[in-house]
Amino acid sequence: MANFRKRGARWYFQIYLGNDPITGKKKFSSKGGFKTKKEAQLAAAEIEKEVYENTYVKEQDVVFKDFTLEWIKIYSESAKISSVRNRKHNIDHLNRFFGHKKIKDISRKQYQAMLTSLHKEGYAFNTLDGIHSTGRMVFNKAVEFNIIKSTPCEFAKIPRKVETVEEVENNNGEIKFMEKPELIRFLSAAKEKGIDKDFPLFLTLAYSGLRVGELIALKWADINMTRATLRVTKTYYNPSNRTKEYQLLTPKTKGSIRTIKMDPDVIMVLKKHKEHQKNSLKNLTVITINLILFLQKKPIIQGILSF
Repeated sequence: MANFRKRGARWYFQIYLGNDPITGKKKFSSKGGFKTKKEAQLAAAEIEKEVYENTYVKEQDVVFKDFTLEWIKIYSESAKISSVRNRKHNIDHLNRFFGHKKIKDISRKQYQAMLTSLHKEGYAFNTLDGIHSTGRMVFNKAVEFNIIKSTPCEFAKIPRKVETVEEVENNNGEIKFMEKPELIRFLSAAKEKGIDKDFPLFLTLAYSGLRVGELIALKWADINMTRATLRVTKTYYNPSNRTKEYQLLTPKTKGSIRTIKMDPDVIMVLKKHKEHQKNSLKNLTVITINLILFLQKKPIIQGILSF
């Protein structure tokens, strides 16, 4: 049974929830701020119904920013480093609006207002979609942990820009790509004027449809010269753009792991490039050995200055 009291002009109720199974202490749920006793009775009846049906969740006073720190740790245990980095960026946006709020106090209206505000700031739809996706994951985990009863993301919609007649008329909608003659000229320039890697690199890219990160991550073991196939199993990740600090990660989805049938002419170019690499390595090894032998015969300063 609920007990009702009036505090000033507002009504307040308290409900006995039973004993805590761990501490054995009595548990209560209370809430105030109702204009009339009838409003308080209706709210109390709803809680009593949930307690009877064993669906009642006592929402906790957890701050959103604090919970996102806990959530990202859990998420990091089973996600790629690139995905974790993206989620952290999305959380930064969410914290701008909800960082110091209690999760239980964030309403559907406030959440939708956040998406609308970011849209007005000029963020692209894909960016908003990523922020919204992260928001759903965070709030769903809060529901799972019984911090809140329901998520404010449930009916939220990402705003879309409505184009004007003038914008539609001025947008021809053409996809930009190289026509065949343009691609031929580009590959010819890469072959004749580029460095030794340019032609095989761009030729493989043109005939395989690989993402740039997948192309950079390729190893010779991924290419079957006999069957003329190329196996995609990894991608290049280097957010700092420092040459030695890269990582090789699995592709974004399982569907990105694939075997591609290559044109025989491309395979022939790759064979020549592989042989060129071997010869370059042999020549470099000989030069290095000769340099070492030379420097062993002279004082180091004199040896360096003589070149």
